[in-house]
Amino acid sequence: MADISYREFAGVRNDVSPERFKPGDLVSADNCDLDASGKLQRRSGYTQKLAGDCHSLWAEANICLYVSGTILKRLYPDYSSATLRGGLTANAPMSSCRVNDRVYYANGFETGIVQNGVSRSWGMTPPAYQPLASVISGELNAGTYQYALTFIRNDGQESGTGLSESIEAPANGGISFSAIAVSPDPDVTHKCLYLTTANGEILYQAFYLANAATSASYIDNGVRLQSPLGTQFLQNALPGHLINYYRGRLYVAAGNLLFPSEAYAYELFDVRKYLPFDSRITLIAPVEDGVFIGSEKQTVFLAGRGPEDFELIHKAPYGAIPGALAYAPGSLVKQAQNQGESPVAFWLSPQGVCLGLNGGALQNLTPQYSFSAPAAGAGLFRRGVHSQYLACLAS
Repeated sequence: MADISYREFAGVRNDVSPERFKPGDLVSADNCDLDASGKLQRRSGYTQKLAGDCHSLWAEANICLYVSGTILKRLYPDYSSATLRGGLTANAPMSSCRVNDRVYYANGFETGIVQNGVSRSWGMTPPAYQPLASVISGELNAGTYQYALTFIRNDGQESGTGLSESIEAPANGGISFSAIAVSPDPDVTHKCLYLTTANGEILYQAFYLANAATSASYIDNGVRLQSPLGTQFLQNALPGHLINYYRGRLYVAAGNLLFPSEAYAYELFDVRKYLPFDSRITLIAPVEDGVFIGSEKQTVFLAGRGPEDFELIHKAPYGAIPGALAYAPGSLVKQAQNQGESPVAFWLSPQGVCLGLNGGALQNLTPQYSFSAPAAGAGLFRRGVHSQYLACLAS
């Protein structure tokens, strides 16, 4: 019987039964690499460097993080590690995103920032209540005075605050504040108490107090009230399950809602402003001129520079598998040669490997392969002789 030789392979497929395969189709290919010419070869092996219950490995530049059990750790080039934070919710996948010198992280239950080698809070919880106020003697004009409290962290970050309270003061009156909230956050060192002028609408800084202070009195005439409050109705990040950065904002997914941070203020969010989707969000993949959003049911593209002018464009009637997003320079991807070094996004969907390009173009690179909607996956882009997107699925 004559030998049958295959010089090239098309890869694995499962969209037809094996008896209907064409030459080069594969039922399975374990531990194999397939190059651009269809050549099949054994892939390189691996060596275990770290044992234990580890997940959510993330790296960018010189920072690598992972979760071991309920502990967030930093991994160093020699494979030693340092504990950054304990007490995390067990088995909750961590989403991480670097902006400048800070890595923001969230797992659906806890949030934080890694900066200068330590973990700290991502924003501050606003005061739970406004202080009590009573009238005393002073130099105020008669009228209604609104007031509100914020916290100040040791790096100068200011918290948000809720709805202001108000008090009526007579002419030649003053205001005594008591029961001023004390932040339990160890990084909070001070707080600001804001006040309007008589019958005014704008809150101005009246006091800069130590965090431990619980009382203050204002008897001035309000002339020196000059620094306005800029964080009213804002708060710290919600404990979302996915985060990513796009054009000066962090985007946090919590369930089926997408929350943008304030512009260039990544620790302040107005939770009244959100973008709703049809089901739980499983992908946030920014490119140069928009953001791909995958859910459990569909994939859309938010075209535009931000939430004020986003245009939602439907791209696919299937969603994305969480955890499998990876980026590559367009110059290394055949389908994106016209994008130069601009990053392009790869991810897994239940219908195959997807490629997201600038302009919202979406290509399914492996329509011949589908998955039974696993709960999670992982993905990376490997540079080398055979630069390729690699992904795995949770069993």
